[in-house]
Amino acid sequence: MAKKVSFIGRKTYRYNDNITILIPTIAQIRGDNEKDEDGFWNEVSLFIKTPSDMISELDALGMDFEELSDYELFLLLFSIFAHNDNKSCDIFENFSLWDLKPDVDKEHRVIFVDKNGKEIINEQIYNDLSEIIADMTGTKKTEKKKFGNAFAKKKRIERDYYLKEKARKDKDKNESILDSIILRLVCNSNFPYDFESIQNVTIYDTMYGLKQIDKDISVGEIMDSRLVGADLNKLPKEALSRYVIE
Repeated sequence: MAKKVSFIGRKTYRYNDNITILIPTIAQIRGDNEKDEDGFWNEVSLFIKTPSDMISELDALGMDFEELSDYELFLLLFSIFAHNDNKSCDIFENFSLWDLKPDVDKEHRVIFVDKNGKEIINEQIYNDLSEIIADMTGTKKTEKKKFGNAFAKKKRIERDYYLKEKARKDKDKNESILDSIILRLVCNSNFPYDFESIQNVTIYDTMYGLKQIDKDISVGEIMDSRLVGADLNKLPKEALSRYVIE
């Protein structure tokens, strides 16, 4: 993706002639119950997860997370999701991801084609879509982790097993990702929507609205620190900008 895309106020984004990305509202994501929201984030994770997010899972499969590319992980996750009876995909307007079929191009690289055999997704397109979907949902892809020696890598894998097991035990305690964000925004005087009207706000506008409010609060606190003698000249300009910088 050559430059950052602006999704402010948009409900769709046309990537190319074959792919138009939907930018869903809060209501569309939440649906009728928590399973709808879980399904949305699961589908987002299909595009934005990196091998560094799945260190222990890949190790359990006998795979080295340092050697796997993001696209190779996407292929693996797609094959797993494809066998899920409850899968759905509302990320794209003009096709369902699950109607695509893996194939190979003339260079024997794995691609995805539609029912007519037209190439829809390849590695470069996946990389673009991955960045777009991460940006659309206000998230960031985990940077690739590399370790200088085998001992450090072994310890990181062991810790990942521990953290994932702890997360599984705490799963029932986890709340909706959007619930806490909605509460925080609606209860802030700078946010113009209430619990009902926020349902029509897109995920992008919601996430970046939160980031903008947090940035304003941060800059306000920094400016107030002058009263106790803080030297603002030592801070980078970005810290004093009220604009969200990504």
